[in-house]
Amino acid sequence: MKLIFTIFSIFTFKLFYCQEIKILDFNSNQPIENVSVSIDENFIGYSDSHGNFQIKEDIKYSSISFSHLSYETLSIEKEQFNESIIYLISKSETLDEVEIEAKKKYNVRRAIFGGLGASAGSNFGWNTKVVTFIPFEYEGKITTLTYQLVDMLGVKGLKYLKFKANLYSIDTLTRLPKQKLIEEDILTSNKNGDRVYSLDVSKYNIQMPKEGVFVAFVILDYDEYVVKHVMSKGGLMVATPAIKTRTRKNKEKRFSLKYTKKSHDHKLINKWIKNDDNFYVMGLEIN
Repeated sequence: MKLIFTIFSIFTFKLFYCQEIKILDFNSNQPIENVSVSIDENFIGYSDSHGNFQIKEDIKYSSISFSHLSYETLSIEKEQFNESIIYLISKSETLDEVEIEAKKKYNVRRAIFGGLGASAGSNFGWNTKVVTFIPFEYEGKITTLTYQLVDMLGVKGLKYLKFKANLYSIDTLTRLPKQKLIEEDILTSNKNGDRVYSLDVSKYNIQMPKEGVFVAFVILDYDEYVVKHVMSKGGLMVATPAIKTRTRKNKEKRFSLKYTKKSHDHKLINKWIKNDDNFYVMGLEIN
Protein backbone atom coordinates (compact mmCIF):
# COMPACT_ATOMS: atom_id res chain seq x y z
CA MET A 1 0.00 0.00 0.00
CA LYS A 2 1.34 3.39 -0.89
CA LEU A 3 2.51 5.97 1.64
CA ILE A 4 0.46 9.16 1.36
CA PHE A 5 1.11 12.25 3.43
CA THR A 6 0.48 15.96 3.47
CA ILE A 7 3.16 18.39 4.61
CA PHE A 8 1.90 21.00 7.04
CA SER A 9 5.22 22.59 7.89
CA ILE A 10 8.94 21.89 7.81
CA PHE A 11 8.65 20.08 11.16
CA THR A 12 5.25 18.37 11.14
CA PHE A 13 3.25 16.24 8.77
CA LYS A 14 0.05 14.24 8.88
CA LEU A 15 -0.40 10.61 7.89
CA PHE A 16 -3.68 9.35 6.46
CA TYR A 17 -5.56 6.19 7.35
CA CYS A 18 -4.13 4.07 4.53
CA GLN A 19 -0.43 4.03 5.45
CA GLU A 20 1.21 0.60 5.57
CA ILE A 21 4.86 -0.04 6.45
CA LYS A 22 6.82 -3.24 5.74
CA ILE A 23 9.85 -3.95 7.94
CA LEU A 24 12.60 -6.17 6.52
CA ASP A 25 15.99 -7.56 7.49
CA PHE A 26 18.69 -5.44 5.83
CA ASN A 27 20.68 -8.43 4.50
CA SER A 28 18.16 -11.23 4.00
CA ASN A 29 15.25 -9.04 2.89
CA GLN A 30 13.00 -11.23 5.08
CA PRO A 31 10.11 -9.70 7.08
CA ILE A 32 10.64 -9.04 10.79
CA GLU A 33 7.85 -9.86 13.21
CA ASN A 34 7.19 -8.09 16.54
CA VAL A 35 9.08 -4.88 15.74
CA SER A 36 8.01 -2.22 18.22
CA VAL A 37 6.90 1.00 16.50
CA SER A 38 6.86 4.33 18.33
CA ILE A 39 6.11 7.89 17.28
CA ASP A 40 7.71 10.71 19.26
CA GLU A 41 8.74 8.02 21.81
CA ASN A 42 5.12 6.84 22.27
CA PHE A 43 4.54 3.12 21.54
CA ILE A 44 1.79 2.47 18.96
CA GLY A 45 2.12 -1.25 18.13
CA TYR A 46 4.06 -4.22 16.71
CA SER A 47 4.66 -5.51 13.18
CA ASP A 48 2.83 -8.70 12.22
CA SER A 49 4.25 -12.05 11.02
CA HIS A 50 4.74 -10.58 7.54
CA GLY A 51 6.65 -7.56 8.84
CA ASN A 52 3.70 -5.27 8.13
CA PHE A 53 2.48 -2.45 10.30
CA GLN A 54 -0.44 -0.10 9.68
CA ILE A 55 -1.10 3.31 11.15
CA LYS A 56 -4.85 3.20 11.40
CA GLU A 57 -5.67 6.84 12.06
CA ASP A 58 -4.47 10.31 11.19
CA ILE A 59 -1.39 11.10 13.28
CA LYS A 60 0.89 14.13 13.39
CA TYR A 61 4.46 13.55 14.51
CA SER A 62 8.07 14.55 14.01
CA SER A 63 9.89 11.21 14.30
CA ILE A 64 9.20 7.48 14.17
CA SER A 65 11.32 4.65 15.62
CA PHE A 66 11.51 0.89 15.08
CA SER A 67 13.03 -1.40 17.73
CA HIS A 68 13.51 -5.14 18.21
CA LEU A 69 15.61 -7.20 20.62
CA SER A 70 17.64 -8.71 17.77
CA TYR A 71 18.09 -5.54 15.70
CA GLU A 72 19.57 -2.10 15.99
CA THR A 73 16.98 0.54 16.80
CA LEU A 74 16.21 2.82 13.87
CA SER A 75 14.92 6.35 14.46
CA ILE A 76 13.88 8.46 11.48
CA GLU A 77 12.98 12.11 11.54
CA LYS A 78 10.04 13.39 9.54
CA GLU A 79 12.01 14.85 6.69
CA GLN A 80 13.79 11.52 6.12
CA PHE A 81 10.74 9.24 6.20
CA ASN A 82 8.97 8.91 2.87
CA GLU A 83 9.13 5.18 2.08
CA SER A 84 6.84 2.28 2.93
CA ILE A 85 9.71 -0.24 3.35
CA ILE A 86 12.04 -0.06 6.36
CA TYR A 87 15.26 -2.10 6.76
CA LEU A 88 16.73 -3.04 10.17
CA ILE A 89 20.30 -4.26 10.79
CA SER A 90 20.91 -7.30 12.99
CA LYS A 91 22.82 -6.62 16.23
CA SER A 92 24.89 -9.79 15.75
CA GLU A 93 26.50 -8.30 12.63
CA THR A 94 28.21 -5.56 14.62
CA LEU A 95 28.78 -7.31 17.97
CA ASP A 96 32.39 -8.40 17.35
CA GLU A 97 33.35 -4.97 16.03
CA VAL A 98 31.76 -3.29 19.04
CA GLU A 99 33.53 -5.55 21.54
CA ILE A 100 36.93 -4.90 19.93
CA GLU A 101 36.37 -1.15 19.95
CA ALA A 102 35.19 -1.19 23.58
CA LYS A 103 38.35 -2.99 24.72
CA LYS A 104 40.50 -0.58 22.75
CA LYS A 105 38.80 2.50 24.17
CA TYR A 106 38.74 1.47 27.80
CA ASN A 107 42.44 0.58 27.68
CA VAL A 108 43.16 4.28 27.22
CA ARG A 109 44.20 5.66 30.61
CA ARG A 110 41.64 8.04 32.07
CA ALA A 111 39.31 7.79 29.09
CA ILE A 112 35.67 8.70 29.58
CA PHE A 113 33.58 7.64 26.64
CA GLY A 114 29.87 7.81 25.88
CA GLY A 115 29.48 4.02 25.85
CA LEU A 116 29.77 1.29 23.24
CA GLY A 117 27.20 -1.40 22.68
CA ALA A 118 24.63 -2.75 20.25
CA SER A 119 23.00 0.38 18.92
CA ALA A 120 21.89 2.37 15.91
CA GLY A 121 22.83 5.58 14.18
CA SER A 122 21.08 8.94 13.98
CA ASN A 123 21.53 11.93 11.76
CA PHE A 124 19.76 15.26 12.01
CA GLY A 125 18.42 18.18 10.03
CA TRP A 126 20.54 21.21 9.28
CA ASN A 127 21.50 23.59 12.09
CA THR A 128 20.67 21.01 14.77
CA LYS A 129 22.54 20.69 18.06
CA VAL A 130 22.69 17.58 20.29
CA VAL A 131 24.69 16.98 23.47
CA THR A 132 25.64 14.03 25.66
CA PHE A 133 26.30 14.45 29.39
CA ILE A 134 29.56 12.92 30.67
CA PRO A 135 29.66 12.51 34.47
CA PHE A 136 32.76 13.32 36.50
CA GLU A 137 35.04 10.31 37.03
CA TYR A 138 38.58 11.69 37.00
CA GLU A 139 40.31 14.95 37.76
CA GLY A 140 42.44 16.44 35.01
CA LYS A 141 42.50 18.47 31.82
CA ILE A 142 40.16 17.60 28.97
CA THR A 143 42.48 16.82 26.06
CA THR A 144 40.24 15.15 23.49
CA LEU A 145 36.61 15.04 22.39
CA THR A 146 35.49 11.73 20.88
CA TYR A 147 32.66 11.03 18.43
CA GLN A 148 31.55 7.65 17.11
CA LEU A 149 30.52 8.75 13.62
CA VAL A 150 28.83 6.23 11.32
CA ASP A 151 27.36 5.58 7.92
CA MET A 152 23.77 4.37 8.05
CA LEU A 153 20.97 2.79 6.01
CA GLY A 154 23.35 1.82 3.22
CA VAL A 155 24.58 5.38 2.65
CA LYS A 156 28.38 5.67 2.55
CA GLY A 157 30.33 8.81 3.40
CA LEU A 158 28.16 10.39 6.10
CA LYS A 159 30.90 9.92 8.70
CA TYR A 160 33.27 12.10 6.65
CA LEU A 161 31.02 15.17 6.60
CA LYS A 162 31.93 18.28 8.56
CA PHE A 163 30.30 19.36 11.82
CA LYS A 164 31.03 21.58 14.81
CA ALA A 165 32.13 20.53 18.28
CA ASN A 166 32.11 22.12 21.73
CA LEU A 167 31.73 21.56 25.45
CA TYR A 168 29.01 22.93 27.73
CA SER A 169 28.86 23.25 31.49
CA ILE A 170 25.76 21.87 33.23
CA ASP A 171 23.18 23.84 35.19
CA THR A 172 22.95 21.78 38.39
CA LEU A 173 19.32 22.82 38.98
CA THR A 174 17.82 22.19 35.54
CA ARG A 175 20.38 19.55 34.40
CA LEU A 176 20.54 21.41 31.07
CA PRO A 177 23.52 22.91 29.20
CA LYS A 178 24.48 26.23 30.76
CA GLN A 179 27.28 27.87 28.79
CA LYS A 180 29.94 27.08 26.21
CA LEU A 181 33.37 26.19 27.58
CA ILE A 182 34.98 26.99 24.21
CA GLU A 183 34.04 30.45 22.95
CA GLU A 184 33.57 29.48 19.30
CA ASP A 185 32.32 26.10 18.07
CA ILE A 186 35.16 24.10 16.47
CA LEU A 187 34.59 23.30 12.79
CA THR A 188 35.95 19.83 12.08
CA SER A 189 35.47 16.63 10.10
CA ASN A 190 36.42 12.95 10.27
CA LYS A 191 38.67 13.12 7.20
CA ASN A 192 40.21 9.68 7.71
CA GLY A 193 36.90 7.95 8.37
CA ASP A 194 38.00 6.73 11.83
CA ARG A 195 35.44 4.61 13.67
CA VAL A 196 35.96 6.82 16.72
CA TYR A 197 36.96 10.33 15.70
CA SER A 198 39.21 12.18 18.17
CA LEU A 199 39.42 15.98 18.27
CA ASP A 200 42.36 17.54 20.15
CA VAL A 201 41.16 20.33 22.49
CA SER A 202 44.18 20.38 24.82
CA LYS A 203 45.09 23.97 23.86
CA TYR A 204 41.95 25.27 25.58
CA ASN A 205 43.17 24.10 29.03
CA ILE A 206 39.73 23.04 30.27
CA GLN A 207 39.64 21.14 33.55
CA MET A 208 37.03 18.42 33.96
CA PRO A 209 34.22 20.00 36.06
CA LYS A 210 33.17 18.15 39.21
CA GLU A 211 29.56 18.55 38.08
CA GLY A 212 30.24 16.78 34.79
CA VAL A 213 30.12 18.25 31.30
CA PHE A 214 28.20 18.09 28.01
CA VAL A 215 29.94 17.18 24.75
CA ALA A 216 28.21 18.90 21.80
CA PHE A 217 27.69 17.77 18.19
CA VAL A 218 26.42 20.52 15.89
CA ILE A 219 25.11 20.12 12.33
CA LEU A 220 25.95 23.04 10.03
CA ASP A 221 23.53 25.25 8.10
CA TYR A 222 21.88 24.03 4.89
CA ASP A 223 24.20 26.03 2.63
CA GLU A 224 27.34 24.46 4.17
CA TYR A 225 26.68 21.03 2.61
CA VAL A 226 27.11 20.49 -1.14
CA VAL A 227 24.77 17.47 -1.28
CA LYS A 228 21.48 18.09 0.49
CA HIS A 229 19.70 14.71 0.28
CA VAL A 230 20.63 11.10 -0.51
CA MET A 231 18.58 7.98 -1.14
CA SER A 232 18.97 5.34 1.59
CA LYS A 233 17.51 1.93 2.37
CA GLY A 234 14.94 3.76 4.47
CA GLY A 235 14.10 6.33 1.80
CA LEU A 236 15.25 9.87 1.11
CA MET A 237 17.33 11.32 3.95
CA VAL A 238 19.25 14.51 4.63
CA ALA A 239 22.98 14.28 3.82
CA THR A 240 24.38 15.27 7.22
CA PRO A 241 26.83 13.55 9.60
CA ALA A 242 25.45 10.57 11.51
CA ILE A 243 26.42 9.57 15.04
CA LYS A 244 26.03 6.27 16.85
CA THR A 245 23.28 5.93 19.46
CA ARG A 246 23.23 3.54 22.40
CA THR A 247 20.30 2.35 24.51
CA ARG A 248 20.30 3.84 28.02
CA LYS A 249 20.34 1.29 30.81
CA ASN A 250 18.59 1.67 34.16
CA LYS A 251 20.34 4.26 36.35
CA GLU A 252 22.53 5.27 33.39
CA LYS A 253 24.26 8.54 34.30
CA ARG A 254 24.86 9.56 30.72
CA PHE A 255 21.99 11.13 28.82
CA SER A 256 21.50 13.16 25.67
CA LEU A 257 19.53 16.26 24.72
CA LYS A 258 18.48 17.77 21.41
CA TYR A 259 17.96 21.49 21.01
CA THR A 260 14.49 21.99 19.52
CA LYS A 261 13.35 25.29 18.04
CA LYS A 262 9.76 24.41 17.18
CA SER A 263 7.11 22.13 18.67
CA HIS A 264 4.92 19.70 16.71
CA ASP A 265 2.24 22.39 16.29
CA HIS A 266 4.83 24.75 14.75
CA LYS A 267 5.16 27.02 17.80
CA LEU A 268 8.54 28.48 18.65
CA ILE A 269 9.82 26.88 21.85
CA ASN A 270 13.65 27.00 21.71
CA LYS A 271 14.26 24.38 24.37
CA TRP A 272 16.30 21.28 25.13
CA ILE A 273 14.44 17.96 24.83
CA LYS A 274 15.78 14.92 26.66
CA ASN A 275 16.13 11.55 24.93
CA ASP A 276 15.06 9.11 27.65
CA ASP A 277 15.68 5.91 25.67
CA ASN A 278 19.08 6.46 24.00
CA PHE A 279 22.17 8.61 24.11
CA TYR A 280 24.50 9.74 21.36
CA VAL A 281 27.90 8.07 21.55
CA MET A 282 30.38 10.86 22.13
CA GLY A 283 32.69 11.57 25.02
CA LEU A 284 36.08 12.84 26.08
CA GLU A 285 39.52 11.95 27.37
CA ILE A 286 41.37 13.65 30.20
CA ASN A 287 45.02 13.75 31.19
